[in-house]
Amino acid sequence: MRLPYVDQKPQGVANFYFAINATFRLIRERLEEKALRRYWKELGENYFAPV
Repeated sequence: MRLPYVDQKPQGVANFYFAINATFRLIRERLEEKALRRYWKELGENYFAPV
């Protein structure tokens, strides 16, 4: 699978986005889009939570 762009950075940033997209795709395919939206909502609500 090829990414739709060429990553110019020396680090593995493209691999990070590939993994994130694969995670979202897995949630959507196995648990349906409603679960993916719930995951995003919970992720956003807790992103700035105190450590």
